[in-house]
This record gives sequence, C-alpha cells and structure tokens, in this order.
Amino acid sequence: MGQQSKFDTTTRKGTISQFFSTSSCVTCENPCQENLCSKCKSDSQKTVLAITMKSLNMERKLSTIKSICCSCSLTLIAFR
Repeated sequence: MGQQSKFDTTTRKGTISQFFSTSSCVTCENPCQENLCSKCKSDSQKTVLAITMKSLNMERKLSTIKSICCSCSLTLIAFR
C-alpha cells in the first residue's frame, strides 16, 4: 500500500528520544555524539557546577515568565 510514517504510533512503538539526536555537549556545547563530551566527562566537578548553574538560570527565567504571566492574568481578571 503506502509508506508508513515514522510518527504512526499504531504500527511503531518507541520513545521520543528516538526522534531527537544530541549533537552537542550539554555543558560546553561543543560537538559530540553523546550528552557529554570527553573533556566534560573527565572534569566531573566542573561539569556538575556548570550544569547546576545552567539549571538555576533556567529556573530563574521560568520564575520571571511565571510572574509576568500571573501579573497579566490578574490584571485581566481584575478588569472583568
């Protein structure tokens, strides 16, 4: 019949990670085939610190976005 789509869930089972490939290190963003490059794997203390700092930065950004969203939502509710 026709070609099967790779997104057809009725015939293929899998995980979302199959559709995404890592092409850079999550810590230093240098090209690599795994989540961490060999340099970052060898310096675990620096890597843990870098990942922790990235996580904290993302959490701060999320908090800012939430507060902006809440302030707009509360303003809209107050003027109804």
